[in-house]
Amino acid sequence: RLFIVDAGSGAALALDRRAVQLGRLEAVLLTGADPVRAADLDELGVRAASPRSERPLPGYGPADLHAVVEGLNMARAAQGVPGGLQPWAPAPEPGQSVIVFEGDGLRVSAFTTETDAFKGRVGYRFDYRGRSLVIAGDGRAEWAQAAADADVVMHGAQSQMLAQLHQDDIATPFEVATAAKTAGAGMLVLTGVDPNPMIAEFQVREAKQAGLSDVVAGRSGLLLELPLPSREVNVRPL
Repeated sequence: RLFIVDAGSGAALALDRRAVQLGRLEAVLLTGADPVRAADLDELGVRAASPRSERPLPGYGPADLHAVVEGLNMARAAQGVPGGLQPWAPAPEPGQSVIVFEGDGLRVSAFTTETDAFKGRVGYRFDYRGRSLVIAGDGRAEWAQAAADADVVMHGAQSQMLAQLHQDDIATPFEVATAAKTAGAGMLVLTGVDPNPMIAEFQVREAKQAGLSDVVAGRSGLLLELPLPSREVNVRPL
């Protein structure tokens, strides 16, 4: 089963270059409906469309996604392009997960928190035969309950220094790692780390100060494998 979480600019091209078959795409799951996360949503819909099918590509995300999808579909209809996007509902309530997909032993659920619901942010948990992956976007680190005993947690983070400089509310690596440790997660993958290797290493060290030893800096092309039956997580290039 193929799912894509977030559709930033260049996502479709990057996946094509790595020979990911977008025709197998089940759905696009957005952690937010802003342009940073939805820039390539329409392009993914075009590339995922089968030549023999006009079935809309499902998309799930916060309530704001409905307006984004409506605009994209109107533009596509005006150009006579078949297919389109189909938004899912309902959005999760704080503390109450919503099942997005369930079949063949796989369950994908969406969750949010009080703070993230106000900001229009959603996280996702994938459970399959005892293995679990949580993608928590880049909201505040209040999602420990939703990530309970996950093998891997992926979360965006900024160093405390950069967060103060930019005056934003993205969680720091220390906060994210503290939440992951509280949840009993096995590995933390920091996404959106600084492209400078030295700063990225500083962010990883900041996370490890929370007492979580298995912390990885997420990079484009990073592949995580959760083999069955095992508790191992294999990390290698795609």
